[in-house]
Amino acid sequence: MASPPAERPPQPVPEIRQPPKGVRHAVSASESWVSLAQSLGIDPWDLIDFNFPGVKQVKQVDTQRATRHVNWYLAEYVGCRDSIDGGKNYAFGSNLTGRGRGDYRDGVIFLPPGRAVAPKTPPCAFDIQRAVELESRAAANIRTLSAQVASDFLRTVGAVGRTGRNITTISANAYWFAKLYEIVTIQEIAESRNYRQPAFVLHFIPVFFDLYYQALQNWMNGNRAAVSRLWTIHFSNTGRPNMSSVLGWASGVEFAVVSGVTGDMPIALERAYRSYTAKYCLDPPPAFDEFRADFFAMGMVFGRARTALLSHVAQLGPVPDAAVAIGERLGGLDTADVERWRKEAWAEAQRRIDSK
Repeated sequence: MASPPAERPPQPVPEIRQPPKGVRHAVSASESWVSLAQSLGIDPWDLIDFNFPGVKQVKQVDTQRATRHVNWYLAEYVGCRDSIDGGKNYAFGSNLTGRGRGDYRDGVIFLPPGRAVAPKTPPCAFDIQRAVELESRAAANIRTLSAQVASDFLRTVGAVGRTGRNITTISANAYWFAKLYEIVTIQEIAESRNYRQPAFVLHFIPVFFDLYYQALQNWMNGNRAAVSRLWTIHFSNTGRPNMSSVLGWASGVEFAVVSGVTGDMPIALERAYRSYTAKYCLDPPPAFDEFRADFFAMGMVFGRARTALLSHVAQLGPVPDAAVAIGERLGGLDTADVERWRKEAWAEAQRRIDSK
């Protein structure tokens, strides 16, 4: 157990009373000279000297002696008996009733006139230092859910293929965007450690997916009035695949991908920014543009995801030529297209943020 803090009374011992016009303040265990002074906008030693005159003058000559004087005042006047720094200094406590002397009895100190302690900010429910860990978990859940959503568009028919297994078919072209989202999510999670703001990138994943998933659920359940215009266009034109020609089938895949990728991106960006800064109590919030570099770096992720999707297309195409046809259609969706979509989405998200 640590020894009690060193004390030393000033010589001669002064008779300390309430400072002129001093504002009475009962201290709590969560407060200190430093925290109170910060809330008042003054130096801690000025606050101490306001209560116990002469201490700051002693500090200019001998800091250690001044500290011992403060400990003596805290023990004798305020009634402090606890230390939280290993016995170096007395700390304000939570049970000082009946201790101390004079105007300082019962754990009271005095604040300078015309100043009030700023209200305490409640602790944030989510620690920004753990943001990457927390957002990684949420993104991992979306990876699992996105895989399930994609698989719901697959059916296994009775026909047996060359491998001896039942043939997997696609019930709706909506599968292709769902599958691309799954692939992109996997790529983004793997790449997140290389971003400047990895927690925000991971936070964006479930926000954007939720817009898509809620629209999909409303569409499938017949609640189509609740589906936005962009997702209505997507779902209205991504029904049963056109099996009459390779070109028709390839066009369906291309439309599903393009209409999904360009969906509610501006809304998702705005919501992600607002929910992220609120979740981690970022006050003042960082500028939206601080997340811009990572957002545009994700274009490379889409490039790799597109390559993975083309490989997947080759496995599920109706005829061998389908993979070539779709490769030609999706091959046109190069990084320039992605860059243009992202610039438009970012500009619109910035406008939405600035307008509120």
